[in-house]
Order: sequence, then C-alpha cells, then structure tokens
Amino acid sequence: MVLHRVDSIAALKARQSQEDEYRLRIYEQTEIINSMLGVEDVTIHSGEQVHALFQLVCANLEMSDSQRMQIADLFPDYSSKPQSAWKENEVFKFSVNKWNETQLYRVIELIPLGHEHFTPDTLPRYFKPIGINADGIPIWTQPLRYEDAYEIGDEVEHPENSGVIWVCSEGNANGEFGMRNTYEPGVWGWVKKAG
Repeated sequence: MVLHRVDSIAALKARQSQEDEYRLRIYEQTEIINSMLGVEDVTIHSGEQVHALFQLVCANLEMSDSQRMQIADLFPDYSSKPQSAWKENEVFKFSVNKWNETQLYRVIELIPLGHEHFTPDTLPRYFKPIGINADGIPIWTQPLRYEDAYEIGDEVEHPENSGVIWVCSEGNANGEFGMRNTYEPGVWGWVKKAG
C-alpha cells in the first residue's frame, strides 16, 4: 500500500511539473505578444487564446506573402466562418499543398450566394493561392528549420525575380533526410532553370 502511495506522489509531482512547464510556455508567449503589441497588461490563460490572438495580429499586420507563408499555421482556418463572410483581401488557411505545407489563400473577389458548397481550391476566380505561381511552382520563402529547407532538385520562383525559376543544386545542411539548402536563390546552391 505504501509503495502505491509513493507511486501516486511521484505521478502527482510529474503532473505538477508538466503543468508548470505549460504555464511557463503560456507566460513566454504572452510576453512575446505584449512586446509585439507594445503593451504590458495582456493576460493569456491558454494555448487556444495564444493562437486566437496570433490570428488577430496576423490578420492586421502588413506583411509580404513570403512572410505569410512562414507563419501559415497561424492564420484562421477557412471553415472558421461562413464562406460568404470572407471579405476581399482576407487571408486564410485551407488544407495542404502538394509539398504537404499549409496552404494559404487570399479572397480576390466576394463570393456570391450559391457557391457555399465549393472549396477555395475549386474556385480560382474568388480565391488565389499564396506562395505558388500560376504554373504551380512554389515561391521561395526562407526556411525556418532543416525540415522545411529545400532539397536538391526542388524548383522555386524567387519573389523578387518574377518569372525566373531556380533549381536547388547544392545543400548546406545535412540531416537524416540528406542535404538541404537554406540559402536564397542567387546566393548559393541554386541555378537558373534553362528556358
């Protein structure tokens, strides 16, 4: 019986430690948000609140599409409100693209009634995918970590060199999946695709 009680106390201490770590992460995220907003008194009590606040901040910040793609998971989901409630130029996430990355879309035209059963990927007249050119080639974004760095053979279009397709030719980061490239096209490890 005593052994069981000791095990229970150890389990309670482990749970308390996990809760303390969770509270610390929430506190750190709150501090980041406070500094972004320039305030000192925003209090956040849960991960869901952090995510909701980041969505509000993302929706109201001026940023490039490349920057949006770097934080795509922070944008509101397409299903978070009725299709007819989306306004022109609003950005939302919907599904994943062929590279298994969260796909963002921008509303380019208000959606008329009667189109509610369609999805953004089937209505190019009303929704424009962000981060992909008209030919389906991704627009280059700065990798945030090794897992999303570019593999040798990947093709991208540079956001400042519209129409020029670059092919990853060398990697600088070696990991369990082989060499990957974290450099910008035109700097190192990329070649222009022949015409």
